[in-house]
Amino acid sequence: MEKRGISQIITAVLIILLVLASVLLLWQAVRSIIETETQEISVEQLSYSAEIESFKVNSAQDLARVTIRRNSGGGEISEVKLIFYDTNSMTYSYEDATKIPDELETETYDIAASDLGITNFQNIQRVEVHFIFKESGVEKASLSLDKEDKAVSSVSGWCNDGATQSCVPASPNPCKEYEQTCSGGIWQDCTEIRNRPDGDSCETDGECHSGECLHIPQEYLRAYWKFEDDFGDGETDDSSTNNYIATIDGAQQIDDAKRGKVASFDGIDDTIYPDADSVMNMANSPLTYSAWINTSHDGIIIERGATARGVQLAVRNGKAEFVYRWSFAGFSKITGSTDVNDSEWHHIVATINSTGDMVLYIDSIKENELLDTASLMTGEPPQGLSIGSHVSNTGSLAVLFPPVWFNGSIDDVMVYNSPLTLENVSAIYNIQKD
Repeated sequence: MEKRGISQIITAVLIILLVLASVLLLWQAVRSIIETETQEISVEQLSYSAEIESFKVNSAQDLARVTIRRNSGGGEISEVKLIFYDTNSMTYSYEDATKIPDELETETYDIAASDLGITNFQNIQRVEVHFIFKESGVEKASLSLDKEDKAVSSVSGWCNDGATQSCVPASPNPCKEYEQTCSGGIWQDCTEIRNRPDGDSCETDGECHSGECLHIPQEYLRAYWKFEDDFGDGETDDSSTNNYIATIDGAQQIDDAKRGKVASFDGIDDTIYPDADSVMNMANSPLTYSAWINTSHDGIIIERGATARGVQLAVRNGKAEFVYRWSFAGFSKITGSTDVNDSEWHHIVATINSTGDMVLYIDSIKENELLDTASLMTGEPPQGLSIGSHVSNTGSLAVLFPPVWFNGSIDDVMVYNSPLTLENVSAIYNIQKD
């Protein structure tokens, strides 16, 4: 009886142990399933709690910028992995454990092509963001974004929102300044912001004035005496390509507070004779005289010719006057309206075209014109060109149109064998006035 009772007890214990073992095994299995499901649920929640805001590649295709924004949702991420896919489905990974976005934060990752072991991003099609979770070490993909969706291939670099920098548009005005502003990490279009300072150089031999690039007209320029070189050798140079040196006869070089070095005439016997007679052909030829003057008297500014044929630009009765005599039988003259004998600097320009139209400009303003009245002289004037007086008392135009000697200062004398336009005159005025 005792043996039978012991056997029953042992059997009951074994059954209990077997039941416990089964329960334990079942618990282990259930626990594993629960933990796995819990991890996967957590991972899934985190996987889709971020947005890829942009994927940009610079113009050189050697830099990429990926910006992600993490939304609300729990879990601690230990590492962000960016996986790039190329056109051949090859993948290239970039990992960053230092820039982990917190909830509702944005992070930006700048990746060089060399970081991925590639030459450039040209063949990269899309990027995918993976999160690695700290507790489990599980890696799960988040959203992906194709490069074509938000790529900016024209971006030459990255910028901070609100920053500004100078830039050059596709067709710039050389006398304007341009600027672009950074918005969304991208430099925006170039915008004109201001004129460059007057006097700045532009293009070839140009100067900026009021936002425009101005040039001294070079076509048809026969001579240009600036009076900037030393008069000590008795000569002054011609700044045109013709190199018509002028002889100094009594005139002095002085420093003017506004214009720098200029030629000064005493009103008694000073003059300058350019060596340009043989090349400044006037027969059947239009022309332009241009000069800056400062005087309180009357007198000749520029003259060439004599009573038979000649041209004279002078101050007479306080006004600028332009005389064109084509023969003994006839002449035409026009007179300005501005007083130019006020001891201030004035720009005087006189032109005559091929049909005999005469125009007089004072300080870049057309003051007078005389149309279809003059005839171009058919022969060369018998006397040469002079500045500040006439060449000879014999037969000079000054005999008919006195007085002769200029008393004051003259600067930047120019001669063209073509009539300048108002636009040309304004360009010369604005460049030479300072």
